[in-house]
Amino acid sequence: MPTIVDAIVEVTDTGSTLRRHGLRIIHTILESPTLLIANPAAYQDPAKRQAIEELKILLMGAIHARARCS
Repeated sequence: MPTIVDAIVEVTDTGSTLRRHGLRIIHTILESPTLLIANPAAYQDPAKRQAIEELKILLMGAIHARARCS
């Protein structure tokens, strides 16, 4: 248990790491969606567009998998 602070603000998905260390979430300040933002110029380049689309597929897979486990 930390002893040098009274409270912290943490960006977390589930809070499991905080709980594992003896901390607890007392209030949710903000919930936000996952966003993939691409530079329009980069998206016009076919190779970069392909990489962006592959990253999108990986992120969507992780999001859908997490939803099935919750």
